[in-house]
Amino acid sequence: MSGRMSGSLGAADVARSVSAAAGELTRIWRQVLHETGRATSPGLIDGVVPDFLERIGSAVAGGAPGGAWPETQGVVRVGPDRAATVRELELEWRALGAVLSAAAESLGGTPSAAEAVAATAVAARLDAPFVAEGRGPVGVVVVRYLKRPQG
Repeated sequence: MSGRMSGSLGAADVARSVSAAAGELTRIWRQVLHETGRATSPGLIDGVVPDFLERIGSAVAGGAPGGAWPETQGVVRVGPDRAATVRELELEWRALGAVLSAAAESLGGTPSAAEAVAATAVAARLDAPFVAEGRGPVGVVVVRYLKRPQG
């Protein structure tokens, strides 16, 4: 026994709460990235995280946790090295998934509610290889940044 108490709040209620707290959860996600010493600041997905979080409520309540990402609007930055960009995108989505899981638990969500809310970030993370090639959802603009010359 882990000592944790299971919550009673369902997935739709947790997801709506997450959407309502999009600004605060974005701040927490940025802090998590900062604490991990990420070389890329702001995060590559920084331009889509607030809108993505706002869309979680309707996606999860509608029974389609994977639906938040295709409806998201904003800007994702990608670097010149595709493999490094994919790794960074995946890391940032994993960090957001961890923030979402912690938020669901903090809100008193059931384990299945936490899983449903975190699944939204998993769906987006799985799209990272396509985004790194400039092929994101319709509402997402992918901008490739170039390294500045040394010297």
